[in-house]
Amino acid sequence: MPTATQSDDNSISLTSSGLDVDEFIPLVSFKRDGLKNINISEEIFEYEEEKISHNKDEDNKLSKHIDYWNSRTYRIFERVTKKEKITFPLYITKGNEESEDDDGIITARLSEEIEGVKITSETDFKASYNSDYTLELELKGDKLKPFYVDFYAKDDEDDDWEIMDVTINDKTGKLKNVHCGRIKIVYFILDQDVFNEDEILLLFNEIKKAQVFNKSGNVVGNGYCINTADRALGALLKDSKEFYTEPNFISQGGNGIRLKSSTSRASIINSLGYIKSNIEVKLNNYNNNEKPTKLQLSLAKIIEKDINIREGYHIYYFSMHGEYHVMLLLVNFSKLKNPTFSILDQGYVDDGINSRNIPFSNLDKTFLTLAQAFWENRNKHAKNILLWKIQRKN
Repeated sequence: MPTATQSDDNSISLTSSGLDVDEFIPLVSFKRDGLKNINISEEIFEYEEEKISHNKDEDNKLSKHIDYWNSRTYRIFERVTKKEKITFPLYITKGNEESEDDDGIITARLSEEIEGVKITSETDFKASYNSDYTLELELKGDKLKPFYVDFYAKDDEDDDWEIMDVTINDKTGKLKNVHCGRIKIVYFILDQDVFNEDEILLLFNEIKKAQVFNKSGNVVGNGYCINTADRALGALLKDSKEFYTEPNFISQGGNGIRLKSSTSRASIINSLGYIKSNIEVKLNNYNNNEKPTKLQLSLAKIIEKDINIREGYHIYYFSMHGEYHVMLLLVNFSKLKNPTFSILDQGYVDDGINSRNIPFSNLDKTFLTLAQAFWENRNKHAKNILLWKIQRKN
């Protein structure tokens, strides 16, 4: 994930830098406005499903021309993210009370060149005190090490300068390359079987389309549940060639994917590299036709072990009632303290309210209720639950 940090340095004891009043000395800080404070004592914030925290041990290496109070209180905030494209707000204030030149040029630079990291916002920009700046970064790759974005200032009348230690141009009396801000970025890559919010949005959008299509009366037969699950997986995995699409028939412009049962389809999906593992949980009526009253094993515990407290979204392709009904199980572990799950299909079980964002602690109870409902209605075949964990292709 990406991170932004600002740190204290109590050892700094500057009282005055003896500046010329015409020198531009800004301070570029992380802007907290609009962020939800999660833990005041540790200064951890929530921002776009990410964590931004203050590390008190982070070394503050700003210019010696930043005055004592700002040097003592400045904090480097660390931002941890899993998104490839991020934007976040910064705020520019006066870094030295003796400065009366309220505008100049600020340059944003990476602390070092890193393949796969690029600043996509303006890197050299005119700025003034008490103004905003939005930094934009693009992150790609699976082995990015933590890095900093540093900010340097100069007066807008100076030309031709390079990033280096603070220097003084004796002829003009203007400071250049004033190190006036720093943030830290930590980028982490999700495991192949863990998905992010943007990917899940693709899945939800396709589920919605499938449910609208299912209500239109244009569906042939009773098997649209497996089609719905398949087309949603195709959207999630960005694969429109190997997964069912609408229209389906090639003569209508579709891809011609034909589906039979969850196990046969799961075998094909597995051969394509999209399945990590599978689970089977039997009900206590597996050897008879009596109404099920419990699961033989806790499905919640099996899934929890399978997920292994990995933050993000987890998807299972699954079927119940002797493979009569095929659905998707979405487990949301993006908030580890309050995980939830949703059951998604063409609208038969998924009503958008009672089937979504259910506390994970209710998973076994919910699946038993489903099994009992299927047992009541469909030939007493609700005897096991089959699940396959979906992953991105290698």
